[in-house]
Amino acid sequence: MATKKATKAPKKSTKGGSAKSPIDSYLAAIEHVTARATLTRLCAQLRELLPEATETISYDMPAFRLPSGKIAAGFAFFGKNCGYYPHSGNVVPKLGALLEGYKATKGGIAFPPDKPLPKKIVSALVRTRLAEIAEKEGAPKKTSKTTTQTAIAKKATTKKVTAKATVTKPPAADAAKKPRIFGMSFASVYPLYVQKVEKKGRTQQEVDEVIAWLTGYRGKTLQRAIDRKLDFEAFFGAAPRWNPKAELITGVVCGVRVEDVADPLMQKIRYLDKLVDELARGKKLESILRQ
Repeated sequence: MATKKATKAPKKSTKGGSAKSPIDSYLAAIEHVTARATLTRLCAQLRELLPEATETISYDMPAFRLPSGKIAAGFAFFGKNCGYYPHSGNVVPKLGALLEGYKATKGGIAFPPDKPLPKKIVSALVRTRLAEIAEKEGAPKKTSKTTTQTAIAKKATTKKVTAKATVTKPPAADAAKKPRIFGMSFASVYPLYVQKVEKKGRTQQEVDEVIAWLTGYRGKTLQRAIDRKLDFEAFFGAAPRWNPKAELITGVVCGVRVEDVADPLMQKIRYLDKLVDELARGKKLESILRQ
């Protein structure tokens, strides 16, 4: 007797809202009727502006991820306000006067549920973020082209040398082993810290305070580090003053126990992650600063 082959259920797509996406589930769970309606309308606008994006949840918030892997836009409802988040610290400042009257930080814009963002502003936010991503993605290609041309020239020169004279250089194994986060810019992650705590009713000023306590970066020195787009290795390496009380930071964040992290740089990154996590969880600032 022939055995019937099991039929596999088709995979649900999260592009363009063709099937129920994680964002649909997020919206359905919002009890505030006006906020749900406002963010549903915002979601529809983003779907129209970002048709190739995949809908996902990032940092507990709805987000639109491009095929390149970069997130172009996100939003959330927390407390009494809705929020729009471009997942970049450079987008909101560029809009300047267009956002006059709104409660805006480098990480995002807060607005009341009954006063949705105009489509003109949403479009400007998306355009600015896409332009930023395109500019960043264009830079490596130029570098790659230059590298290729250098390699071709080097190969041509090598042909003139005899086989005995050829010297092979060992690969840079140490560089390849470095975790990806070491090379990420602090400026790209800073807005995510702010978004995470603001969603829980905390402030950007409190994020800055824990960064200052841990690293010594404060005010203008912190802003310079952000503007220079220092990667995490350079950011912690140039820290004005590392707090010796950092060793008092314990517990689990990102699935790891911070006091057990062996790599010194990775441990510093996890220390900061842990402080931001404690802030988002509602811990008193005095306790976070180990006072």
